[in-house]
Amino acid sequence: MLRRPVLSQKAFQNAVIASTQKKAVMSSKIQQHNAMVRQQRIAEEQRIAEEQRIAEEKRIAEEQRIAEEQRIAEEQRIAEEQLCIVVEELRIAEEQDPEQIFMNSLLVMMNNQN
Repeated sequence: MLRRPVLSQKAFQNAVIASTQKKAVMSSKIQQHNAMVRQQRIAEEQRIAEEQRIAEEKRIAEEQRIAEEQRIAEEQRIAEEQLCIVVEELRIAEEQDPEQIFMNSLLVMMNNQN
């Protein structure tokens, strides 16, 4: 029959202290690990939020650029239509009355100054 060694009171106290210290060290390591994981998660969330903010700014800038291009194209289209109307009016006027040519030329020059 095997006998367990009997620990002295002092050896038992030392074993309890060592076990308690080991548990405290492990608890501290777990807390440090959890804190590191939290910091990494927060950093990742911040990185993702920053990427989303930048993507949103780029999207808005692109929408503004497209809207500006469309506005300019519309202004050019209107100006071309107005020019065609003026040219047609001048052609009609020239066919009707040679004196009207001079008057239309004056009107065009006055419009261009405005």
